Amino acid sequence: MSKVLVDRDWLKRTHRDLDACQKLIWANIRGADPAYCSDAQDRLKEIDEMLAQQDALSAVTAERDGLAAARMAYANEFAPDENGDPDVGNVHANIRALKAERDRLRGTVEDLELALQDAEERAESAGRNASAFEDRMGDLQVENGRLQDRIRPLMAFTQQMARQEGEPYFQRLARAAMAAKEA
Repeated sequence: MSKVLVDRDWLKRTHRDLDACQKLIWANIRGADPAYCSDAQDRLKEIDEMLAQQDALSAVTAERDGLAAARMAYANEFAPDENGDPDVGNVHANIRALKAERDRLRGTVEDLELALQDAEERAESAGRNASAFEDRMGDLQVENGRLQDRIRPLMAFTQQMARQEGEPYFQRLARAAMAAKEA
């Protein structure tokens, strides 16, 4: 059996005409040859199969065209090939490279999140330490003030003694203070 391309609309009209013809034969001519009717029914089945095949082919063609358009859209997202055309041949390799880069960046983000968490913990610890340092510093400033209050009369007394006894006494006192500091 040889195959011929047939217009879809013509095939539908022929199907409609054969169906009408078959119904007319059954309705009006009771003595007609049953082979004629069965032949018409066989042709109708063949036409139905052809129409179904054309519908399936149309669906597959539409799907193919959609996939080709998607491939072209993906290819346009990447650098062109050596001829300057969309690189449709390397779409999968380009997507794999993007996924690898995404995975690498996710790892970097996870590392940065861990580093940030560690830095936040250290900042909290430093804040607690700074607060304790400030408290201790305040205590030491109070103590320093008390010591300064005790030293002032002693310094005044030392200066008065130095004026009374002369320079040698003051120098001896300074050496004694330096020796005490070194010890």
